[in-house]
Amino acid sequence: MSQEIANGADLRGANLRGVILKDAEFCCANLSGAMLRSAILRRADFSCADLSSANLSGADLMGANLHKANLSGAALRYADLRYADLTSANLSGANLTSADLRNADLSGIVYDDNTTFPKGFVPPPSASLAGG
Repeated sequence: MSQEIANGADLRGANLRGVILKDAEFCCANLSGAMLRSAILRRADFSCADLSSANLSGADLMGANLHKANLSGAALRYADLRYADLTSANLSGANLTSADLRNADLSGIVYDDNTTFPKGFVPPPSASLAGG
């Protein structure tokens, strides 16, 4: 599938494991607790989406727009986040062990002591949750 549009959709807990949704639009969608393990989501738009506690382990998110996305508690182990826009994303408690963050924009990300980054990766300072 390509160019699927699910802007604002309520997909809480959905099982989308292994789907191919390149260039899909999930702007402001609720995908909290969704299973997106090993999904191919290149260049997908998840801006302002709720992906809290979602499982994105092994997902291909290369070039994805995750601007202001809520990824708190999300599993992103081994996720491909190269060139992804994570500006102002909430990564509090997210597990990014072995994720590929090369050339990702991490400006203004929010994270806490429970956030796990790849070994040797030095994130920018955490921004504040204040202001959304």
